[in-house]
Amino acid sequence: MCPLCGIKDGIIFHALVSCLEKQQVWFASPLGLKMDTTRHNEFKAWLTDCTTQVKEDFKSITITLCWAIWFGRNQLAFQKKKMVVMEANHIDNAK
Repeated sequence: MCPLCGIKDGIIFHALVSCLEKQQVWFASPLGLKMDTTRHNEFKAWLTDCTTQVKEDFKSITITLCWAIWFGRNQLAFQKKKMVVMEANHIDNAK
């Protein structure tokens, strides 16, 4: 079960991409990705498609964000600590 949305979905794709909470993270990131979850249903296919469509310097952001989302998910699932995600546009406006 997803610790954020409560949907009974134990797949990696949901944990990193298709959960509504995660979709907000991707959209708020410097990548500004809007998720089309009907196009993919597995993480490997999504990641391959995503990394071929972004600029070379955004590939590292994609991988890092995947790690951060997984880390945050594990913090919530195992230590009951909810991480706060800063929206990219709020960070940019603060500079």
